Amino acid sequence: MEESKAYPAEMAYRKASRQGLVNNTYALVYVKNGYSVLEDVFINDVPIGTYVEFQKTTD
Repeated sequence: MEESKAYPAEMAYRKASRQGLVNNTYALVYVKNGYSVLEDVFINDVPIGTYVEFQKTTD
């Protein structure tokens, strides 16, 4: 994720966590030879980048 999108993504995650609704939040991580790479984070099965863009249009 681009650094410029990291803060809005973090804020979207925090907002989703505080709403008191059931949120299915998880990460897609690849592991090979003891090294891991975070591919994406999902909130309610929506990639966090898409989730952030959607939140911008609804706020």
